[in-house]
Amino acid sequence: MGTIQAENAWDVLFKDSLIIIQNGEYGLKIYEIGASGNSQVLIGDTETPGATKDIQLDGDLLYVAMGSAGVGVYDISDLNDLVLLDIYDTSGLANRISLFNGKVAVSDWLDVKILEFDGAELDLVGYKNTARRTMAINTIGNIIYSAEWRLLQVMEYGEISGPDIDLNTYEANFPQIEIGESDTAFILITNNGNQSLEFITEYFTHPDFTTTTNLDEIEVGNSVEMDIIYTKSNNNATGTLNFQTNDNDEEFIDCAIVGNYDGVNVGMTAPDFNLPIVANGSDYFQLSSHFGEIVVITFFSPG
Repeated sequence: MGTIQAENAWDVLFKDSLIIIQNGEYGLKIYEIGASGNSQVLIGDTETPGATKDIQLDGDLLYVAMGSAGVGVYDISDLNDLVLLDIYDTSGLANRISLFNGKVAVSDWLDVKILEFDGAELDLVGYKNTARRTMAINTIGNIIYSAEWRLLQVMEYGEISGPDIDLNTYEANFPQIEIGESDTAFILITNNGNQSLEFITEYFTHPDFTTTTNLDEIEVGNSVEMDIIYTKSNNNATGTLNFQTNDNDEEFIDCAIVGNYDGVNVGMTAPDFNLPIVANGSDYFQLSSHFGEIVVITFFSPG
């Protein structure tokens, strides 16, 4: 039937006879389309403060997830002149959004944030620190579904009843050290509930990991920084830190703890390689030629 021009189209929304294109780093495009879809007229081309990751429409309000730029809300009552009403800097990577009951649920990489627009500002009215790479989000009523790679976490927006445990991370990885040496990592544990958080048990599954932190009780709104001490032996060291608390929603929590093991460890010198450049250029890429620079290597399988 034809095509509609864009630079980096990732998503679309319809509003009457209009199509709103989420155009990546190029912002937003708005076309008026004919009944058959064969004709289209560009009526809006708007740059956004960050690359558009997701868009959701609520009447004349367009909510836009913009990655590291946060979440913005636009007045689109005049499609020839979109007005940016406010931006909330989510501090993470606003990747997907979902509207529910006048609020905006945001998948923000390491947590879920709930925003509300009061007519003038986007305000934070709730959050959950998932610490598990929140990639996508959807809602039914007040129930929020957070896609987090290996699991789907389900939570309910509303006043918290009882204690509520939050961790800033669910894993600790130690750099390469020598046998007999020690290194220390930290996990921040917070009680976001309205009752004291009590620890029933906590233990490591590997003897190379210990702590000097005495976990007994965390009062409402307070946090405790727990140290995790790794002393290297001649054994491979991978295990978990296990908690049991009086948080009924998350009674048992496991944190992956990775010390040193046979193979590649954090802090080891990367092996050099020389590979042909097959896209976006030619010649060869030699890793050692970029010593001192930050090099990100991504492995993926095209669909």
